[in-house]
Amino acid sequence: AMVADYVEGRLSAGAAPATVAREIAALRRALRLLRDDGVRFPVFPRFPTITENNVRPEFFSPEQYERLREELPAHLRPMLTLGYWLGWRRSEILSLQWRHVDLDAGTVRLDAGTTKNLDGRYVHLPAPALAELRAWREETAAIERRLGIIIQAVIH
Repeated sequence: AMVADYVEGRLSAGAAPATVAREIAALRRALRLLRDDGVRFPVFPRFPTITENNVRPEFFSPEQYERLREELPAHLRPMLTLGYWLGWRRSEILSLQWRHVDLDAGTVRLDAGTTKNLDGRYVHLPAPALAELRAWREETAAIERRLGIIIQAVIH
């Protein structure tokens, strides 16, 4: 009952369900560690399940995406394209280097440890995204030749 009261109090105070769920998980883990270490509880508390609804809404329809893409300067289109087609976080897209992109196979990967959950990612690009990246790679190569440098970042 005490845990349920805590949950109700936190939610009524305006805390997000996900925040309260993490707090409860931490408390549950601490009590289990104490129990495993030999501490005896007269009654081990029950922990309620907190429903989280943190699904993000769709931001762009295909038509909105195309209109925005056409209005953007060319150097911003690859970032929009990757974000739209892959749903990756901005930081993941910005950290992408050409060594992660295989234009022949049409794949992109993120190394383990570089994503929010620390898992790597390996995806096959949809045809529109692959075409966009191929064109951007050609543009990048032209910039490299003109400036005499090597550009490692996909988004530059």
